[in-house]
Amino acid sequence: MILLQTGQGCKLSATMNTADDVPSKLEVSQLLKSKFMGKSYVYLESVDSTSSYLASMDNDKAVHGAVVAADRQTAGRGRMQNTWYSPPGTNLYFSVLLQPEIVPQKAPLLALVTAAALMKVFKQKYPGLHPEVKWPNDILVQGRKLAGILCEMQTEEDKVSRVIIGIGINVNGKSESYPFELRERAISLRDATGATSSRQVLIASILTEFEKCYELWLQQGLSPFKKILENNSATRDSEIIAVMNNREVRGIARGISDEGYLMIETSDGLVQLPAGEVHIKKKI
Repeated sequence: MILLQTGQGCKLSATMNTADDVPSKLEVSQLLKSKFMGKSYVYLESVDSTSSYLASMDNDKAVHGAVVAADRQTAGRGRMQNTWYSPPGTNLYFSVLLQPEIVPQKAPLLALVTAAALMKVFKQKYPGLHPEVKWPNDILVQGRKLAGILCEMQTEEDKVSRVIIGIGINVNGKSESYPFELRERAISLRDATGATSSRQVLIASILTEFEKCYELWLQQGLSPFKKILENNSATRDSEIIAVMNNREVRGIARGISDEGYLMIETSDGLVQLPAGEVHIKKKI
């Protein structure tokens, strides 16, 4: 399945020749308004996985804020061992390396911080899009997957040494070109808006906004992002089935805690789920 992860002065072009719209280091560096995010930037025409490539880079290149982007992935990964469908020339596939001084229990929150950054960019650049966050790591439009986030953590003793965040966004593809089993489950910005978008501008905008959100999270935790996550939740007040470690929880999603846990109202009381796969049955 497809598992899809703003700065001032960045404007998205409504139409363009996508063959010229390559999110290369030169093009993206000219648009970035960040201090450290994306300053180390590698662009590849094809790679098995941007996250795997970033994880294997030498330490002198794999610095805090390093980014690896690719035009195509041959073995892209999503959560729960799902495949990340990554055709060339149309979408964004990139991974970011962070080295936060946090305990391992806090690292999963970065998926929600990343989701908040994506939501801010989408809402600013596409006012009529109405994206929603599906806890913990997907962005939906019209109930279909637009973007997704995969966080992978490396630890040393009781501390996080680094976190790699993989982000994928369906940008200029058309759903009719997807594999048959994905056509009703995935959507692109082009599908939703009717216009093509600049991948160069979009990735620069996301990296710029993500840096702001990351630094704010380090200072204040998840609270600054609760409003955008809760007010634009695809999960909240929905009847859901959540699965974690082969345990199934059924109930009504009632929002997220300050720790980023999904709160589920069940017949046995309120359950807080730190991670898992959520299947939305219907809105209540």
